[in-house]
Amino acid sequence: MTKEKDYFIQILSDHLHGRETARRSDVDWNALAELARIHQVNGIFFQQCGAFLPAPLAEAFEGRHATELFYYYNRITLFETIVGVLSARGIPFYTVKGLDLAQFYPVPALRTMGDCDIVVRPKDKRKAHEIMQELGFRVYLKEDKDWMYFKDRMEFEIHDHLLYDEPGNDRESRDLTDTAWEHATPTGEGTRYALDWNFHCLFLLLHLKKHLIHSGVGFRQFMDIALLARQDCVDWDVVREMLIRLDLLKFGQTCFGLLHRWFQTPLLLDAEPLSESFADEAAEKIFASGIFGFQEERQEEIRRMNAITQKRGPRWWVRVRNVIGGVFPSYRNMRFSRTYAFLDGKPWLLPAAWIYRFYRIVRYPMGEHGKSILRDAWIPDEQLDERERELARWGL
Repeated sequence: MTKEKDYFIQILSDHLHGRETARRSDVDWNALAELARIHQVNGIFFQQCGAFLPAPLAEAFEGRHATELFYYYNRITLFETIVGVLSARGIPFYTVKGLDLAQFYPVPALRTMGDCDIVVRPKDKRKAHEIMQELGFRVYLKEDKDWMYFKDRMEFEIHDHLLYDEPGNDRESRDLTDTAWEHATPTGEGTRYALDWNFHCLFLLLHLKKHLIHSGVGFRQFMDIALLARQDCVDWDVVREMLIRLDLLKFGQTCFGLLHRWFQTPLLLDAEPLSESFADEAAEKIFASGIFGFQEERQEEIRRMNAITQKRGPRWWVRVRNVIGGVFPSYRNMRFSRTYAFLDGKPWLLPAAWIYRFYRIVRYPMGEHGKSILRDAWIPDEQLDERERELARWGL
């Protein structure tokens, strides 16, 4: 790794441990600033290094630091409004990730959030949707999975499951997380529940796994787990048993091997120090990914490989199923497309939609859509083998 990347990890570690960061004069501050931007730790970067940043960067990051504080407190105010209405309507809910984890950061307001996740029971999702509309939220995306809402440049998501049926989320993990309400207890604040921290920790590892398989993950998710590892609220023996049940103990140990290396986190889950070569490989992947893999240049290639490697069965049969599914998608997948909007609420029209889709694939433009379906299905085995080896090194 470059000295800038080494220093960047040191900055994050210093913040997590409440230490001052020692100034270095041999680093490229512009490169460090870019790493802070793509990993969404601008405020932390300024707090640790603002006193000795070059003047133009110091001014820019002071503004970003102030912006993070502004949005944090406005997000909390908006969230409390949502909580009040959900409670008044008798809708139980709990939160995950940033809203719950910020409390463990030295400065909670500097734990940035791309969105705020609110989980309700499936039968209450429609009611929650109506509440968000009443409160003036703009509906950004509303599919079978998470429903996204925007207001005042802040995003909230309403979920009725912790994990959905998509690459990176195997059936066993989905089934286990669907028992989440059994691990949630009332907080006494309206209808708000709190997810048991053992289960919450399991979810954080599964969420990290999903993003890692999709296109990548940034340092913030690792920082969350590093801070949680320092709390007394987690029984790591319980977490270990759940990971064993999902055949993910090696993955959990790999994560803690990296956390130990970067942030001096204890080697929990019976983890062991990682080899130098893998640790460097993993760090480079995290650096290249940015937050949730948004910077990953291979996103499309990874998506195509996941469509084969993340499904069960012989590859030849998975390829055949993918082609059939590409030409004749399910009602659930088609009804949210604008092209096939006439399907929504009318599943009996699915055969007509398939005929129309087949015609479009063959005719427009010159069958390129059909060719892309075939290209996605027949990725070389050598490329798929390497992808599987890459994930195996992570314990996946």
